[in-house]
Amino acid sequence: MEEILKKDQYNFSVLGDNDQSLQLILLANQSVYTQIQNIIYASGKLSIRKLKQSCWNKFTQIFSSKTNFNHRLKNRNGAVEYVGLSKPTGGKIFAVNPAIIGDILCARSNTILAFTSGVQIQEKSDLMVFLQKDNWKEICGEGILYIQTAGFLTEKRLGVDEEISVAFNSLVAFSKDIKITHSSTQTSFSNLYFYDWAFVKIKGPGVIYMECTGWSRFERVKQVKKLEIIYFLLILMAGIIILMTPYRK
Repeated sequence: MEEILKKDQYNFSVLGDNDQSLQLILLANQSVYTQIQNIIYASGKLSIRKLKQSCWNKFTQIFSSKTNFNHRLKNRNGAVEYVGLSKPTGGKIFAVNPAIIGDILCARSNTILAFTSGVQIQEKSDLMVFLQKDNWKEICGEGILYIQTAGFLTEKRLGVDEEISVAFNSLVAFSKDIKITHSSTQTSFSNLYFYDWAFVKIKGPGVIYMECTGWSRFERVKQVKKLEIIYFLLILMAGIIILMTPYRK
């Protein structure tokens, strides 16, 4: 992985062993995109700006689990500026240049810590239905993508037509040529659609990144999606209203 980092002009360091933080050095006109809760500290002259969103995007974000990286930190001065970043949950930090790994890299949005200018991100819309609700991103470009996971991140390269079954919870990112289908591994309806406790079959060629920790799997089981909560409350309220409505002959 060292040869990947040497090819990019951004200077950064990863601090810590288990719960790591990212210190990124920004030269003149360099910028990085992240979420406001990921910013630990920033030098005084570094510009921190919230990017504009349409009213529709703001509205749909309330009713979904989409992750938006709507804060830009930019060095508008000639001096060297710096910023410290880390997710509130902590974890290991991994840096990758999508252009070197492959033309396109797909990553789970809740594992993305930040990305530099030059990286292009858009919604990944053609995955299987039960992958959709985790808001996967399609990533390309020449910058650096910073991923932070709850535990150790491992990389596995698959040859042509090589297949493996992977626990969906542990899947963090994969290259564009990877094919994902349902696995024949038995799973219950509730595990599949409510807790993401499912297996997928992955076919090469390409590279995948997996989060190899028990903590993240059990932690995600406890995470109920906002959209599912809202739907449940709406159905419950509708049922209560129907029951309380007096019957008229």
